[in-house]
Amino acid sequence: MNKMLLHFFLIVPILFSSLALAKGKPPQVKDVVEQCNVNSAKDFGVLIKLDPASRNEKVLATKKGSGNNSDEFLPLWTNDDDINSWNPPGYIVRDEVIFDTLTQVGQRYHILLVFERGGSSQQGDLKYYLDPQQGTEPSGFWTLIQSEPVDFSGFSAQILIASDEIEDLDCLDDNEIPPIVPELPPEIPEQCEIFPHAVQSWDSASSITFSDAKVVGTIDKSGRIGFGQVNKGWGTQTACDDKECLADASLIIEEPSVLSFSPFGPDLNLNASTDIPEGKYNSITLAGNNNYSFIGTNYEVGSLTLTGGGTLHIKAGTLLRVNSMNIGGGSTVIVEGNNSENFIVWGEPWNGISPSIYFSTDSFRPIYANIFSRGSVTLSGSALLYGSITSGNITLSGSSQVERVIDNCGGTTPGNYTLELSPLSGINLTCEDQSLTFQVKKNGSNATDYPGTIEVTNSGGLLQPSGGSYTPNGSGTLGLTLSQQEVSTVSVTGCLSTDCSGTSITGSYEFVPQKFALESPKGVVAAKPISIDIWPRQCNEQGDPAPIPSDEYSGTKTLILSSTTYVQPNADRNVSEVISIKDKDGNWVDAPNNQLRLTFSAGSDSEAAKATTEIMYPEAGSVSYELKDEVCITNDDGQEECEEIIGEQLIQSRPWTFALCEPTGNEISGTSESGDFFKRSGELFGLDAVPIRWVSDGETDPSTPIEVSAFCNQIDSLETKNFYPDLAPAVNVSLEAELHSPHVDLGSADTGTIGSGLEGVPVDGIPNNANTSGPVQFSSLKWREAGSIKVTASLKDQADYLFESINPGYRSVGRFSPNHLAMLDEDSDPEELWTQWDYADGHGGFAYMKQEFPHIFKVQAQANDNTPTLNYGLFNNTFVSNLDYVANTKDQTVDVSLLDRLSVLTFSWSGEDWPKSLLSDPSTLVVTIHDFAFAKKAEDSIGGNEVTDPDGPFDSDNSVFGIEVSTIVDGVDFDTLDIPELNEDTNTGKSFPNQPEFRYGRMNLDDVGGNTAQTLRVPLRVEYWDGSSFVTNQEDSGSLFDATQSYCVQTIWNNLPNGADTSAGLVSDGERQVSDGASDELSATHNLAADSSNERAQVRLWLRQGSDSPQRTETGVDCTSNGSSFTNQPWLHYNWRNKGDEDPSAVVTFGTFRGNDRIIFKGERGLIGN
Repeated sequence: MNKMLLHFFLIVPILFSSLALAKGKPPQVKDVVEQCNVNSAKDFGVLIKLDPASRNEKVLATKKGSGNNSDEFLPLWTNDDDINSWNPPGYIVRDEVIFDTLTQVGQRYHILLVFERGGSSQQGDLKYYLDPQQGTEPSGFWTLIQSEPVDFSGFSAQILIASDEIEDLDCLDDNEIPPIVPELPPEIPEQCEIFPHAVQSWDSASSITFSDAKVVGTIDKSGRIGFGQVNKGWGTQTACDDKECLADASLIIEEPSVLSFSPFGPDLNLNASTDIPEGKYNSITLAGNNNYSFIGTNYEVGSLTLTGGGTLHIKAGTLLRVNSMNIGGGSTVIVEGNNSENFIVWGEPWNGISPSIYFSTDSFRPIYANIFSRGSVTLSGSALLYGSITSGNITLSGSSQVERVIDNCGGTTPGNYTLELSPLSGINLTCEDQSLTFQVKKNGSNATDYPGTIEVTNSGGLLQPSGGSYTPNGSGTLGLTLSQQEVSTVSVTGCLSTDCSGTSITGSYEFVPQKFALESPKGVVAAKPISIDIWPRQCNEQGDPAPIPSDEYSGTKTLILSSTTYVQPNADRNVSEVISIKDKDGNWVDAPNNQLRLTFSAGSDSEAAKATTEIMYPEAGSVSYELKDEVCITNDDGQEECEEIIGEQLIQSRPWTFALCEPTGNEISGTSESGDFFKRSGELFGLDAVPIRWVSDGETDPSTPIEVSAFCNQIDSLETKNFYPDLAPAVNVSLEAELHSPHVDLGSADTGTIGSGLEGVPVDGIPNNANTSGPVQFSSLKWREAGSIKVTASLKDQADYLFESINPGYRSVGRFSPNHLAMLDEDSDPEELWTQWDYADGHGGFAYMKQEFPHIFKVQAQANDNTPTLNYGLFNNTFVSNLDYVANTKDQTVDVSLLDRLSVLTFSWSGEDWPKSLLSDPSTLVVTIHDFAFAKKAEDSIGGNEVTDPDGPFDSDNSVFGIEVSTIVDGVDFDTLDIPELNEDTNTGKSFPNQPEFRYGRMNLDDVGGNTAQTLRVPLRVEYWDGSSFVTNQEDSGSLFDATQSYCVQTIWNNLPNGADTSAGLVSDGERQVSDGASDELSATHNLAADSSNERAQVRLWLRQGSDSPQRTETGVDCTSNGSSFTNQPWLHYNWRNKGDEDPSAVVTFGTFRGNDRIIFKGERGLIGN
């Protein structure tokens, strides 16, 4: 028993401060709590509990040495910072396998170590898992922290695990290892419970501190916020919705539950554009002017830092749990959909450190997020956050701002319902009705599923139908009329019953005795003139609306454009663009406060007076203007009486269409046939949808799409800026895409595919007010194919803007080129079965030099997610990268190219070689070389005969074969380069996944001797040059030989009279093949000459292996009688006799006897050792 223990594996998780070590003996573990055994020849696990951790623990494997001071310790896992200086006397300490940096002193941890066996019984990977929840018992969830290779070879398979410090330690056999289940994402509380307003806290001791900052989105825009204390920048500061910020304890929310947070994981330090998968990270540091993307939606990060002008892209629905977050100046965070609800930042304590979230971005790089911190949040500089903050303490320094853009908790009803009223103002005669239309909207479109009612009140007059509570129709529409027989102003207020305070809207309507009737024109497009008629009207004696006769009001009148009212939005973002009306002379007169001279038709007392003119408004939205005139008459008493005629016209103007522009001004009109490169397949890109005014001769039928590529350089003069404000008509803008190129209509050989289409467009589109200063930004778009796409911007579901939809705007966007080229592997190609090096049957993973065989390689163009880009081969050939074959020696004193030894007709492939039909998979260049061969090393010929010199073998140890991109177009190259540049330190090209092996081969026949007329076995071997000598090729069980009519014979000597030739030959009983490089199925025969019973002779017999061989032209060699055929294996020729590479031959002696009668012939090989 003691002898067996001398060789065991001892894995000891212990605190070595309390371990007594005896020189020359295995470690002595005192006060063992428990111990167990496992077998390292199988998978096993070790479950450990540290409660608390001390950061000097070690898990050791020990090996008994062969003498004193030769025992060894192998630290498999340790968190001891002093491990490198740990040197127990009498022991050799190896480098640790896993060094842990995550466990902290005083904390509780459950640790699972799992050994997974590899190809060798005692080699494999040691994996370190942590329980993310740190409870008193394991939670059942495990997070992989680290995996490292470990080699137990040389150690006994038995492992003893013991501990004198660890409270709980269990050994697990391979069938006892728990399933590795990742922790599930936490369930996030309802956002309206956590983020009801722009800023708030849950703690009565909380505070918010201002400098010159602002908050937009307090409750009812009252300035009241849910904090214990407000620290203002100065006494009269009005930083909350332009009101004084007031602490209101009633708005302090209930503290949210703690979300599990355990950022066990690697430290990620990046300085190049990278996709970052979801998971746990101890830290993430992003530097440089690069693009980084969170491609998942669930992240736990101990410390996140973004600096140096980098951009971080966030997918919609992302939860980032973090302890420390620092977004530095010049950096940008782009959230898909530009919606704060799409990105939640949640700060929790970690290792006793309170969470701290810090933003120091710029106002023109706003961040859309809802932020919770159980510690502090700081906005600095001109940082602009669209969203909400809930934190223990908030500091808003500099000119930073928090703005709640879309208030789905109070500003709109549940379900994103809003209410519109049209018109919002009007001037009516006291004898006519004012028509009112309430419209329920949802995400910018007419609501078809609103479940509540519309509550309507009025300050005077009569509403029809009456009732006060109304159910809209199936399109969310409610129509009412308002009448008032007295001169007055009546207000009408409506709201949705589901959230009256958040959806209230009010209109104001004047009732007068006389007015100018101006019907709101239909189909007004920004900047496009439209004709209008102006009628003066009054109430007649019967109390009905009637025109003022032309004999009472006609001729040229000077009217006053008295005022302009902006309705939707309620302020003009583009003050230089105003309503203009043509006067009688054709001149444009701007409103307001200008005189307008118009001519009213002259006629009879029964003909209505009317003036016709044109009006134009170059902006978008609802805006009204007033016309006034004063009519004076002399009454019967000779006194002048004057009355004012007033009229109001509502102009509802829509943008003409949407221009689509690249945010930084890059050219994006490239196609697969022409133009410039834009982005790589699958790379994120952005497009700005910019609403623009009408351009002369442009089609305005809203169903007609407009080609808009020419307008991006005119945006400053064309953009309708009133489209974006919060109080502008609410609509959502969306994008659609179809394939533009490659397309046969543009000259391509075939039409390509759109693939998975344009990605990154939010399902509901983007609200027009997502960026209230414009434009509508689609910042996380992606197309995984190559070529160009036709992108169309339009209102979601072709919804109406005020009165009708906006013309869709489209343009081509490209050129998208593949992200990289990939070398396909025959072992993992899902498309078909193929063989890269199709060696001859029976050749175990090699080919002989000069032996022809099929060679295939496949190069595939791929997007950045490694999916194929089918359109690439359909590109114009000039936009496809050129490829060259590479074959070099490697790791030699001087490396050289091996291309001159390849029997390949072409070493280069260009765009014309790629498939030109979508049915043929143009993503992949498939090259098949049916007669590929690696030539033998040539020497000077002898007598015109080929001579080669043995070298090699060439295999992955000393050579590399692959493909390099010789002409890189649009940056399309292999993603990794692993072929060294000849005698340089840089790499060029991509090696084939499977490397070939070429051997210099020959067929060798042994010289033999025997009795006269005896059939003698001739041993046959196929050999190759192993770098120093020829050896039997035991991997060859495929080389053939057939002696039938396939040999040559030369008589060297015989005892026949008159110099007659000896009749001898080779036989094999048909075609045979070697086994493990050898065969004993070849024989030599001897036919006695006539009248000779004791003929003795020596002959050379050649076994033909090719069409040409030096002996065929030699005198005295008979290749005619029995040599008309051959086995076509010229790669087995060899320069045996210094006459050139030739067929293998054997010298055969007939007439040898043992004893005193033995005759030794001159030159007889194999008999005397020569």
